[in-house]
Amino acid sequence: MSWDQKLDALRDAGERGADAHYVLKTQNKPTTKDECNANYQNLGDGTPGEYGGSGSSEEWRNLHTSYFVDSCVSGAPRVPETRPASPSASTPESTAPAPD
Repeated sequence: MSWDQKLDALRDAGERGADAHYVLKTQNKPTTKDECNANYQNLGDGTPGEYGGSGSSEEWRNLHTSYFVDSCVSGAPRVPETRPASPSASTPESTAPAPD
């Protein structure tokens, strides 16, 4: 998966987790970490393959699961932090006068 695809997958996991929070609340179920983790497991293996197929590292599976569970517990989608954009020509530069 590319960096952008991974970010999209994490955003999707966060959205699904927040949706699960709402569903659990409507069913009068607790939105605990254990309940949300069980809910994720009941969805089947929703972790997208990291290596272009179905294979993925344990680290990636744990990260994807944590985005779902954190969002399920809080009710708000967990959003991945992205790397800052690379500097471009439109980046303002210092307007301080050059030293003499």
